[in-house]
Amino acid sequence: MSLVAGLPDLPTEIKKAADQGRLVLFVGAGLSCAAGLDDWSDLKAELIGRLEAKEGEDLDSLKQNFIKLDYYDCFAEIKKRQIN
Repeated sequence: MSLVAGLPDLPTEIKKAADQGRLVLFVGAGLSCAAGLDDWSDLKAELIGRLEAKEGEDLDSLKQNFIKLDYYDCFAEIKKRQIN
């Protein structure tokens, strides 16, 4: 039986994973944005705003370098810096 009229029934593997508490849903940013949450650009800007310069670094230059990075590289570099 389908959960929603007109939609196909869920595959057995999905039902089994849900029953076992192993089902993980991945949804796009559109859903979270519609709920009023930040998109990737907002998150990136927020994290860059939290950066602190280490000794000998210029904070403005540091932030500009992070802005130029794509999301993945930016988030990976921010993780390495362990910002709050």
